[in-house]
Amino acid sequence: MDASTFHLSLDHLAGQGVVLSTEHSVALQSSLLLLQNSQEFARLRFWGKILGSGVADYYIAQAYATADALSPATTFYSQDCVSWAMLQPVHPVLAAACGRVRTRFTGNPSTEVLVTEPGPGPEEARPELPAEVETRHDALQYIICQPSTLYAALSVALPHKHARMNPVVAYIARYVLRLGWKVAAMRAETARDDGSTVITTTITEDKRLAATIAAIDSEVAIVPRGALKLTATEDVQVNGSFAGA
Repeated sequence: MDASTFHLSLDHLAGQGVVLSTEHSVALQSSLLLLQNSQEFARLRFWGKILGSGVADYYIAQAYATADALSPATTFYSQDCVSWAMLQPVHPVLAAACGRVRTRFTGNPSTEVLVTEPGPGPEEARPELPAEVETRHDALQYIICQPSTLYAALSVALPHKHARMNPVVAYIARYVLRLGWKVAAMRAETARDDGSTVITTTITEDKRLAATIAAIDSEVAIVPRGALKLTATEDVQVNGSFAGA
């Protein structure tokens, strides 16, 4: 629902059982416009509502910095329909771990959940650092996925503070230092007696919320034929004359 026509869109959906309380709908109608104007977003829409089991529910809005309909969205959430907090993008490794959670949302963004998954076995060899720039993405993904490989990569990439590093290795080192430690700090690798390992990831509910919204957008978002149009400046915008298919 677009923020500018929120109340009209809500009335159209009421016949399908999609309703909000009068208090929440009035608060959203004003707070969404305030959020859009204060941050100077080109577009802002109400994404939906995710139920919490106890404390509160999550009301989701997505904002766009440009008028381009395919521009990346910035996601916000609110629990009182008045104040909004931004959700940061979640690393693919943490997003995959979030997909393993089967419990309901509690409504408390700071709630932590432990996710356990099997790690690499003793027969799995650790990959070497890539020699070509084109292959660095896969290597980086493995480094972030496996904490022990992360530490090994750092020990190789930073042998001495005065050493002259290969550009690819230097890129990996910067990437790992910036993002890898954040992910690795949430993942603990434990060795078993049989030589295998178990990785335990600590996930906060706000990260799980962001991962869930991104997964829903990726898997079920659709655009009707004719709903968008390509302008002369090669921007993709909403087709104002579209009346439905």
